[in-house]
Amino acid sequence: FDGQAIHEEFMRRNDYSAFPDFHQFVTWVPDTSSGNGQVAVYKDEISPDAAPTAGVFTAIGVVAADRPVLKPTGNRNEKFNKPLSEAKMQFTLGGPKMHSPVLGQDWDRSIAAFEHIEGFAAKTPKRNHFILTEGGQKCLRINWPMFSPRVTMLIALRRPANDLDDKTASLPVPNDVKSELSTLKDTHRLNPCPFFDHDGTPINISMGLQARLLHAVVEASFTLHHFFFKATNGSMSDTYTARLVQLRVLKKAPPVPVSPFARSLAQGTAYVPPSTPTRTRSLASGACHTAPMP
Repeated sequence: FDGQAIHEEFMRRNDYSAFPDFHQFVTWVPDTSSGNGQVAVYKDEISPDAAPTAGVFTAIGVVAADRPVLKPTGNRNEKFNKPLSEAKMQFTLGGPKMHSPVLGQDWDRSIAAFEHIEGFAAKTPKRNHFILTEGGQKCLRINWPMFSPRVTMLIALRRPANDLDDKTASLPVPNDVKSELSTLKDTHRLNPCPFFDHDGTPINISMGLQARLLHAVVEASFTLHHFFFKATNGSMSDTYTARLVQLRVLKKAPPVPVSPFARSLAQGTAYVPPSTPTRTRSLASGACHTAPMP
């Protein structure tokens, strides 16, 4: 893993948010797909002859262990009336400084750029759901909307479920969600999976995304959206949403060490730690003993 080489490669890209003064290339325009929302775009891509295209921004970071939701049902939640059709996968991206000092500096510049970009649209000091602080470190919260409405309902075409031209029907959901998916597949389709391994091969949802991505160094590319809210009690806030376009692993997640106790338990045997301490433990133990008082 060569952080310096990655830094030099990405600095030649127009979408890398760590580029100096990156925020100066970005502005906000009305989002025609979301009513009162705004979408961040590149200034040089605005044309009077066409609708604005959402800018795609890229940051390099580490998928953090802060509330990852990377399962086949996303954040679907019956208790809070969150149906599968509105489900999103979500994860938090943290800084990669421990893997590469230069990429850690890039991360700081990316955060500064996005703070400026947020400020261009903000109407209040309260800015929610994109730049977060976890453990004293600034992070980015990113979402992937899992489903989109179909242009033509399959039920109207009377197409059998096994005639689907996408992977919606085969989404590996738990048994208690299969009935909802069976109904959903006629009106919505699963969006193309945006997760890719370090060699460019797709990481399928059924392959265990969370285990593959947690603690990995990744390149995350996303669009950025803004909404202004005013509650009935008069309180106001700004909400930002980063929608994932593509994620590519740059450095695989480290293997999770297996406890010798857990390994023995799986084998149905008791684990007995060795009675001879390691050399390091012996030295540390010896340093704790003091000579007896005369």
